[in-house]
Amino acid sequence: MPYMNEIEIIQKIEDSHLAIAGSIKARGGIYEVLKHTEDLAMEHGLLKEIHCFFAEPTQAPCMLLGMATGLNSGISVQDIGLTGLTHADGLAVGRPSGFLGGVMKTMLSGEFTIRDAKLYDYMRDLLETEDIFLEPSACAVFQGPVRLNQSPEVRGYLKKNGLTDKMEQAVHMAWATGGSLVPEDVREE
Repeated sequence: MPYMNEIEIIQKIEDSHLAIAGSIKARGGIYEVLKHTEDLAMEHGLLKEIHCFFAEPTQAPCMLLGMATGLNSGISVQDIGLTGLTHADGLAVGRPSGFLGGVMKTMLSGEFTIRDAKLYDYMRDLLETEDIFLEPSACAVFQGPVRLNQSPEVRGYLKKNGLTDKMEQAVHMAWATGGSLVPEDVREE
């Protein structure tokens, strides 16, 4: 899907009147992302439903671990033998936020994990197709649309929530911060 600015997103939502699906990089900024999405949709009378998915590195899926166990900040990825090491430095968090776990308990639809090597595939693809450079951690969001189309678990979620026939017109909003401060010589690597 090509990059769309806010106006193009509004037009697409107006055309479809369908669910908004979100896969978001910045766990710490998740409330701001959801609030902005909700405000934007409400402002234009478009809000039907939002389905929020997190994408995290396979070695540092702290929110997945905290939410799945219900322990939130009471558990870290190192506690279960993961390293917490990842090239997605913006997501290199070993222990989830207890506050965020409580806030997201009723808002989070699911979680995806992504291997570091795939982050670089997405970085290259985005740069080649849209001429947009993002840091590796920001590229984790692209795992969402891929998994929405491939995963049997997600297909079950879509069916259970009556979304299967709506996915062709769903809007995937990626909170893709980062990249503008990366030095040019590091980008070239």
